[in-house]
Amino acid sequence: LIDECVSYSDVYDIKYNVKKSVTLTVRSISDKNSVFGDFKLGDCPLPNVSNVKYLGHIINDKLNDKLDIERQQRYMYVKGNIIKRKFAKCSDCVKVLLFKSYCFNLYTPQLWCHYDATSLNNFVISYNQAFRKIMGIPSFTRARFMYTHYNVASCGEVIRRNIFKFLNLILKSDNIVIHNIMNSDVFRGSLLNRRWKEKLCSPLIHNYSFHIIINSV
Repeated sequence: LIDECVSYSDVYDIKYNVKKSVTLTVRSISDKNSVFGDFKLGDCPLPNVSNVKYLGHIINDKLNDKLDIERQQRYMYVKGNIIKRKFAKCSDCVKVLLFKSYCFNLYTPQLWCHYDATSLNNFVISYNQAFRKIMGIPSFTRARFMYTHYNVASCGEVIRRNIFKFLNLILKSDNIVIHNIMNSDVFRGSLLNRRWKEKLCSPLIHNYSFHIIINSV
């Protein structure tokens, strides 16, 4: 496949940026100690990395979302500290508006499916802590109470909104490839599909609710 890219570039006079090109090897349990050969783009060897950021989303060689959740966690702390430092004297209404504008804008949480409870809990904590710092709320205040009081969505609600919007977007797509993937047995049995069901539907009515969501689009 790489050789085909090189041939295409020669025909159409395209130059690839070798410095930004890397390879990532996803290993199974049986071949975790295996040694794979080097890949080259033309005459330039490509470095093999354990993780890479693609379109802002971090992909690693274990295909889990731990690193991407940590990326979003750092972003939440940074945004919370910036808002607290620059807008400390603003009214509560302004602070809430700023929090909604900057901290609701999560990037690709709808793609998180392979993670442990600790990683996601740490992200939820960063979301809660950012809101507490901005609003000057004591750390012992229950999250449900403060979000209800200020009419702000919790972290779980924000993630569910992202999943629902993304699901509606891809179901409304006219792209035949996306349509075939969404209706395939592979997707229906995938971990991503199960995670979406867990987030969007009650455990007692998973199949029924998810069927209604899909047919209502």
